[in-house]
Amino acid sequence: METPRLKSADIPQAEDLTEVRELVSALLEVGTSTESLAAHTGFSDRHVCYRLHAAKVLGLIDDQRSLTDRGDRLLATPPGSPDERSALSDAVASCPVVRLVAPDLLTAPALDLSQVSAALTQAAGLSPSTAERRARILEAWRQQLAEPPPE
Repeated sequence: METPRLKSADIPQAEDLTEVRELVSALLEVGTSTESLAAHTGFSDRHVCYRLHAAKVLGLIDDQRSLTDRGDRLLATPPGSPDERSALSDAVASCPVVRLVAPDLLTAPALDLSQVSAALTQAAGLSPSTAERRARILEAWRQQLAEPPPE
C-alpha cells in the first residue's frame, strides 16, 4: 500500500465558501481567537475551526491566521460578484489537496465522486465513508463556483 501523501487533517471540511469568506472577513474585525470569531459569526467553535482550516488550505490565511495576498484579493471583491467567484476559483484551483486528488475539479464537464473518493482514500488514508464525505465537499465547492446561467 502506498504511503499517504496527505494527512487526514489536510482535507477541508467546510462546505460553504461564502461562510469561509465570512470568517476570513471576521478575522479583520474581531481578531484571531476562535471564541471571538464564533461570537461574531454565530458559528460553533468547531465550525469556526473547519472554516479557518479551509481558508488556510485555500491559501487565504497563514498559520497565524493572518490574511495572505490571496485573502486580501478575495476580500477586495464584492460578495457574490464574478470577481469573488474568480478569486475563489483561483484559490480552489491552486489548493494542494485539489491539485492532488481532483486537478480538473473546476474544468471537467462532470465530477466523478467515486474517483475523487478513491484518490482521497489513497492520498490521505481516509476510510471510504470519510473520503466520500470529503469528496462531496469538493463537489459543493465546484457547484458554488460554476458559472451562473445567462439571464
